Amino acid sequence: MELRQVRIRGDKPFAIAPLGDLQWNGDASEVWADGLKRHIDRALEANARFLGTGDLTDFASPSSRQKLLASDAYSGPMKKLDDIAAQLVEEVYERFLKPTKGRWGGVHEGHHFWAFRDGTTTDTRLAE
Repeated sequence: MELRQVRIRGDKPFAIAPLGDLQWNGDASEVWADGLKRHIDRALEANARFLGTGDLTDFASPSSRQKLLASDAYSGPMKKLDDIAAQLVEEVYERFLKPTKGRWGGVHEGHHFWAFRDGTTTDTRLAE
């Protein structure tokens, strides 16, 4: 567990806005995009600080991740998997989370993440 102190400038009231379980897999029909955008807009209007509850992307569930990693594939296919997961991170950020930049208190890692070969995950990259 990591404790963080979030400094709020001024005396304007603020809200805490949980955000997670988007499970963005690149298919817009599987995410209620309009509702998500409204939630983010309302939270920003309330001077919100966001708390990520995990599963912002949906690249691999634990069982899928285990099977992919157990395949012992050579570096080419594994790099391709990293590339696809990185693309999902970029998409969810650009499409939904960009307006929230700098307004996060923290992100809890879910279980639908992808672990990159450099030790980061889709969740830690979004947190960055």
